[in-house]
Amino acid sequence: MNTPTAIPFPRSETPTACRTSPALFTHEPGDTDRERTAKARKVCSAYTLAPTCLKWALANADEVPTGIWAGTTALQRRILRARLANRRVAPPAALRTAPPGRCRS
Repeated sequence: MNTPTAIPFPRSETPTACRTSPALFTHEPGDTDRERTAKARKVCSAYTLAPTCLKWALANADEVPTGIWAGTTALQRRILRARLANRRVAPPAALRTAPPGRCRS
């Protein structure tokens, strides 16, 4: 994985399940093995590294088009990326500048 990014690839000093049992985290669109997917998501999301892993996976969509990353499927990551993109375009009303002569309350 050679994608340049400001978010470094998540590394752990102890072996993680995704490294020791990568087949568990294989998830393709249309995958029907819900039990395996649920187990992978549960195992993955329990790691303290999961938030860093999720940030990396969201920033590197081309590197992770499939699979379970930080307890999320590819579809869930696409939805999260879309939500993040929308937040950058239109800040919440509480952060918008009030028109001249009016104050925010």
